[in-house]
Amino acid sequence: MQATQNEMGPWFIRDLAHPFRPGCSHGTLRRLAERGKISLETILRGPTTRQFWSFARNVRGVAHLLGECHNCHGPASADEYMCRSCGAVFESPKDRQHFGAGPVRLIPGQAPPEVVARSSIQLGEADTEHDTWSRPVTRRAAPASPERPRAAESSVSPSTVRSLKRRLAQSRRIVTLSIAVNIVLIGAIVVTSLSPNLSFRSGAPASDTPAENTASNAAPVVTPSPQSTTPVIATAMTEAQRLAASDDVADWRRAESLLAEALHDTPPSDRPAEATALLAELRERIDNRTLEQFLPPE
Repeated sequence: MQATQNEMGPWFIRDLAHPFRPGCSHGTLRRLAERGKISLETILRGPTTRQFWSFARNVRGVAHLLGECHNCHGPASADEYMCRSCGAVFESPKDRQHFGAGPVRLIPGQAPPEVVARSSIQLGEADTEHDTWSRPVTRRAAPASPERPRAAESSVSPSTVRSLKRRLAQSRRIVTLSIAVNIVLIGAIVVTSLSPNLSFRSGAPASDTPAENTASNAAPVVTPSPQSTTPVIATAMTEAQRLAASDDVADWRRAESLLAEALHDTPPSDRPAEATALLAELRERIDNRTLEQFLPPE
């Protein structure tokens, strides 16, 4: 009993055979992924999905454990912090008490309009405002000075200050991470732009030969074209189209794997639009066919 309670957490896996199984921790999800007990088509929910059901391939903090980025669906590994293609961060809440649901907000009809408006601004104070309005409050007689009530109305509770400080610290971390990523990208662009000039200078002759003879004797510099991968993508497209014409979901998965592998080393700007569209269509077919298994019979 205690062992089961130690493994509980805010992550839930949809299982029709055990519909009342309690939630598990993120560490348990990691071990299940390592043993192959969950896949990219597994349906689950947790803190990063706001407790809504979703495929594992689209869940932050879980998809990379299964070898895929939750944002761009590119290749990823379990020990990586962020995606190498799109820069999405894989981190997820590790606290097993963190449920991940959205903040509670009052809706019209539950409280006076001014209380509802104030709760939309103070996200963390919605429950406190509702309790304060619903229970009777004994107040002292108003003081003679008119300034003191205005000061009391403008005061901010300590919990609101703590909430704002947490949001400010989170924003600072995000800005710092964005600056670091931008610096790395700028450095890569500068190195890439200087590489052709350096290769051209290293291949230039050191003797004082006239420009005409140098141009005629020097070997031409051949820069590999991004179109060199076109035959590979074309072959994968042909095979994927043949498999996509089938009605078997196993053929769709093989076609999706072929296209994803062919487009892996190709920059997004050089990928053919037909291949990208076919890959997206195959993934949508697989997702729809998987969801049909959970629909009740008509």
